[in-house]
Amino acid sequence: WDLLSPVGRRVDVATLEGRRVAVDISIWLTQFLKAMRDDRGEVVPHAHLIGLIQRICKLLFHRCRPVFVFDGEPPLIKKKTIMMRKGNRSKSAAQFKRAAQKLLLVRMREAGVSAKEARERAEAIAEAHFKSEWKK
Repeated sequence: WDLLSPVGRRVDVATLEGRRVAVDISIWLTQFLKAMRDDRGEVVPHAHLIGLIQRICKLLFHRCRPVFVFDGEPPLIKKKTIMMRKGNRSKSAAQFKRAAQKLLLVRMREAGVSAKEARERAEAIAEAHFKSEWKK
């Protein structure tokens, strides 16, 4: 984190033996869900649980006593970032949907479907797909 770089330093977990260690659970969970992927790039089932157990065991092995922190509401700067990301995601989804509709329309026209029917079917297919796909 750039914010902490002037004062932050890496610490070997073995040097924390016998100490209480504060752990921000939300950061750990985010790391596991982003990093633990299978060969196809999909999130490993129960990645959050696997990661938590592995890290907790490592702390306990080194005789550290974890204290888990469940943070409250995000600070204003984080809220702004989250809102910006949601906006970007919505724009990307809309652009992707339009491109998919155009491709479907072209393929249906090539297959001899009338322009009106192809447009209607392309919109219906894209809408049905994106309702299920973008909710994941």
